[in-house]
Amino acid sequence: MDFKGFTKDTYIFLMELGLNNNKAFFEQNRARYQREVREPMAALAEALIPVALKIDPNINTKMNTVLSRIYRDARRTHGVDPYRNNVWMTFRPPQVATEECFCMYFEITTEGYGYGMGTYAPNSALMEGMRAHILSDPARFLALAQAPALSRFTLEGELYKKDRFPEADAALKPYLNRKGLSWCYYSTQLSRTMDGDALYTEIKTAMEDMAALYQYLTFKTAL
Repeated sequence: MDFKGFTKDTYIFLMELGLNNNKAFFEQNRARYQREVREPMAALAEALIPVALKIDPNINTKMNTVLSRIYRDARRTHGVDPYRNNVWMTFRPPQVATEECFCMYFEITTEGYGYGMGTYAPNSALMEGMRAHILSDPARFLALAQAPALSRFTLEGELYKKDRFPEADAALKPYLNRKGLSWCYYSTQLSRTMDGDALYTEIKTAMEDMAALYQYLTFKTAL
């Protein structure tokens, strides 16, 4: 495995970019970005792609879509800083935007790192399909969603102000009454990302722990 871990300068660069979010700073530090951020993130993604493909053979493996771009989309972010100072990867179906699907992800920020799976933005059509699937076999879903291996993940997603499923089992309501569903883990222990073997193993294990639930919610055949 070529992934050796991130470095202190990975995070120093991201912090400095947040304070100097302009083209002049970025161009002066482009090589540093490539060396300390882009290249290690790509190496980690390459190492994890076989794990992701085992879970979902349909995921897109093209690196320019797996990895986030450092540039923000100027068409959508007028007046906002032009560069992101967080970086992530997503494993998702081909020809589908991140906000249009249920995906697995890993990210680093200036304060920590995280991983999990879920919906990037509220998507009513996607959620309607998942809710119907949850309600079609509640016992199966709850067994997967409440598996001990997932206890470290936090359930996230904006809640509706009113209960939209008053007749549903109370155990299902935290999942049904959200505009999006995500299982997320986040740590501020940046030093853990500097050991390449340990970080790879941690994320690989997490992806394998999420596999059965991911497959259920995306209508894949269970392992």
